Amino acid sequence: MNLEGRDYIVGDIHGMFSALDAFLERVQFDFDKDRLISVGDLIDRGSESERVLEYINQPWFFAITGNHELMCLEAAHDKNTYKNWIYHNGGAWWNALDESKQQEIREALSKLPAVIEIATNSGTIGVVHADITTRTSWDRFTKKIAEDKDIRHFAAWSRARYDRHRAVGETETIQGVKFVVVGHTPVPKCFDIGNIRYIDTGAAYTDVKNLGKLTMMQVQPVIRVHEYNTRKKTKKRWAFSS
Repeated sequence: MNLEGRDYIVGDIHGMFSALDAFLERVQFDFDKDRLISVGDLIDRGSESERVLEYINQPWFFAITGNHELMCLEAAHDKNTYKNWIYHNGGAWWNALDESKQQEIREALSKLPAVIEIATNSGTIGVVHADITTRTSWDRFTKKIAEDKDIRHFAAWSRARYDRHRAVGETETIQGVKFVVVGHTPVPKCFDIGNIRYIDTGAAYTDVKNLGKLTMMQVQPVIRVHEYNTRKKTKKRWAFSS
């Protein structure tokens, strides 16, 4: 548990790193004491995906694997995934990098976990990119995801719970955890389905009505939600040392 500083969970960044820089300045992020946990999808769609290593290499930054990280990794050995990623899912930035930089990024992304668990004053908070399998406690889910590639894929890609909630308005409560924070599904505003909290507010979708926001949820020592409008241009950029 972070007893000295604050813990934040940030929604899908999608290459909007200058916006994140400015956001951290706004909340007066303390790089010596605070921690930032990403729900994944660090890359693609936005204009600064190549900066991903600047963040991954920071001791205060933690991220899980999103479906866009999976596409980047799988594109290395699957031509169909490569084409789908590059031409339809915001991966065009990749081809502007030299091979050594590509290798460095893929190596870093391959080390990201599928889930993160945060101890807080409010209880245990889970972080996964997209969804958690139904009728599964948090403890069982975290054990299964370490052993089962299909469950890892589900956790990074699924919108089953969101779609079911929209269709019938029902969901289950995830046992063994205070709540679970996810991204993946762009929503106009952070909201809950049961004890799952959706915080991807479409940071890179600056031309889509009701999106174009980056959301950070402070979870330690108190729970508080912050939003940053990514539709406005920002010049702020941190010079991180590696």
